[in-house]
Amino acid sequence: AEMKVNPDFLASIIKGRDGYITPHSPDSQSESGNKTPTSLQTRTLFDEMYTKTGLEQVKFWFLEHIHSSKNLVMSETAFVAFLRNLTDFSEWEILEVYDMFDRDGSGVKYEEWFLILSAYAARECKRTTKFLYKHGTAIFKHLVDPASTRPLTFERFTRLGFLLGVSEDDILYTLQFFNVQKSDVHKITVDDFIIYYFAILNKLDGGIDVTDHLRVDNAPATASSGSKQNEKCVVS
Repeated sequence: AEMKVNPDFLASIIKGRDGYITPHSPDSQSESGNKTPTSLQTRTLFDEMYTKTGLEQVKFWFLEHIHSSKNLVMSETAFVAFLRNLTDFSEWEILEVYDMFDRDGSGVKYEEWFLILSAYAARECKRTTKFLYKHGTAIFKHLVDPASTRPLTFERFTRLGFLLGVSEDDILYTLQFFNVQKSDVHKITVDDFIIYYFAILNKLDGGIDVTDHLRVDNAPATASSGSKQNEKCVVS
């Protein structure tokens, strides 16, 4: 079954309890200082995350819910509660995500938590390729194991797919399209990673599925390829 993100809970994190962010307000600018899109464009909760007020609200929410002001990290208990509200993941799936980002056993830091929130906002708002463009290098660094003789394995490569609800079969079909076998995954560079995942995630955003002709049983990809935007994800 396709994974689900709770758009109401997502909006409460990004917009705040009172939904104070006003579309096209003078202070609704991106981190880089760019003005918000015109009314002819659709701005989503994912886009809102990167406005000045969105970034402030997201950081405020994190600080309110980490249950530990000493280390400024989110504990396992707080993280489970966070993802249980945001997704329909089971507890073991949530713990898999937690372990993916808690590399040193100290908890999930704000920068890591922000990546996770951004990933699910992108998933819900059909902006996953935009997420990949912004954070692909950071995600790659979280997946590789520099201490290993093979820093990147197929299992590690598929973790971003797992995070976003993409099946291993869909990932395998895409790698096959690029003539990459499981045994070759350890050779993948960060640039390769972004290119391959762009093809994997493109169909989540309503784009083409490059693997259609490879599916001998004509089975559709498990990832949704619908192009209709969730109305609850639209800010303006």
